[in-house]
Amino acid sequence: MHHALLVPDILDHIFAFIKADSQQISRRTFAALARTCSALSDASLDALWSELRSLYPLVSCIYDTNMKLDNEDTSEINDSGPDLTVFRKYAYRVHKVELSGYEGGWRATAVPDDLGVFHVLRIPTPLLPNLTHLAWTDELSLALLWPLLNPRLLSLRISSFQWNPKSTPLLLSKIRGLCPELNTLGLLFYLSEGYEAIAESFLSRVICSWKKLEVLDYSPVGCECILNLSALSCLRILRLRVDNISDLNLPTNSLSFPSLHTLQFQANSLATANSILQAMRTLPKSIDIFLPVYRSGDVGVDTVEPILQPISQNVSCSNLEEFRLNVPAFLSSGAINGSHVLRPLFLCCNLRVLRIMMTPLFLLVDDDLRAMASAWPLLEELELFDYATASFQDYNMVRSTRTPEITFHGLISLLELCPNLRFFNLAIDATKLDGLRDDKPGGGVCNRLVKYPRLVDSHISDPEAVARILLDILPELETIWGEGSPGPFTAMYSSTLPQGWDDVHKKMLDSKAAQRL
Repeated sequence: MHHALLVPDILDHIFAFIKADSQQISRRTFAALARTCSALSDASLDALWSELRSLYPLVSCIYDTNMKLDNEDTSEINDSGPDLTVFRKYAYRVHKVELSGYEGGWRATAVPDDLGVFHVLRIPTPLLPNLTHLAWTDELSLALLWPLLNPRLLSLRISSFQWNPKSTPLLLSKIRGLCPELNTLGLLFYLSEGYEAIAESFLSRVICSWKKLEVLDYSPVGCECILNLSALSCLRILRLRVDNISDLNLPTNSLSFPSLHTLQFQANSLATANSILQAMRTLPKSIDIFLPVYRSGDVGVDTVEPILQPISQNVSCSNLEEFRLNVPAFLSSGAINGSHVLRPLFLCCNLRVLRIMMTPLFLLVDDDLRAMASAWPLLEELELFDYATASFQDYNMVRSTRTPEITFHGLISLLELCPNLRFFNLAIDATKLDGLRDDKPGGGVCNRLVKYPRLVDSHISDPEAVARILLDILPELETIWGEGSPGPFTAMYSSTLPQGWDDVHKKMLDSKAAQRL
């Protein structure tokens, strides 16, 4: 083996390429390296065992080492106790475990069964002494956590467990003593009616006892659960899932997080979303809102505008660099001028990312796009996407409901005023090509950062002219379909382009291929 392969930096790059492959293939590659190359065996085993999604591989180590078959094909374990040599060889290499109720695939052995083996054989705890990240999901009992907890644990995510008024407080309080160095915590649970007050008070005390928490993913029971979080001075990322039946009513400027970078929340209503934003004394750099609007009633896109008002009224609005709003519910069937809705955000002069996805249609004209570009000169990502387009399979039906007013003139202005733009998802009327049919339709405006925009929801009449315009203003363009789905619903991005844009895509590829000859 060449000595260069022993240089740590080179080895890291090689292993990174292996990990970039599918999990199944990368694990097979690391296993083969461990078996065939003694110099890389330890490093390969570290990579192979570093992350697990099941405890069964470790249980198998105990089975294979200790179980023997007699002449009657019955199994038995050694009377002298289990041989843990092989188990310990691999257990200390495990740093991250993500467990669910079932492993899935061809084998459906439950996690409790695997943990039961360790319990029956009296394997010393903690089972994984170097474990730093643990995800515990699918309503697994908290009591089963104990063998996996250790003082080195830095990240713990517990989701989808049922609150028990007697056992849950006891178990959660013990976790604090066993894992004092946690900096990342996730607590998502189901709460039966009648236990809200007890749970609210207790959860606040337990969570705030981890003074070093930097990331918190949490389903708060009430206002007190949120207000007490201000004690976490190191918090950088706060994710809230508010499922309460009643709206939250937080006092204005009641939340202060000096280190907060990202605020993400799912709100049960427009009023709750407004309350959370008004309570923020200082805005973080990134805000991400998911608004299912379970109790929408008579709500239109214009009702979303008051959610943005607290942002513009905050004295620290210039802090905001990224804003995302996802409203998948059908709020109204009408369209509204998007520039008026977004105007409260115009004061956020340092905005770099704006992604808004909702059902009501955003109708913008070129002047609106210019105004937005002038307000946000640092913009890198701009997305105004409506779910109505994604919900129709017949594109002609979409065209009859959507009437985009932005033309290539507006897009060229956007590229000129926002030189850092690298992604956009806009409906552009590609039928209006007046003044854009000469050799340099962009007038010298050229953006080499945009490679994967999405604009195929737009009308089109002359594919050849559109392809020439796009290649002039976006010479590094790779596709017009977008780089996958930026939102949680990947079904909205079909692999088949609407009629006309397919021709544009082919002409672009042919033109770029001819230039390389």
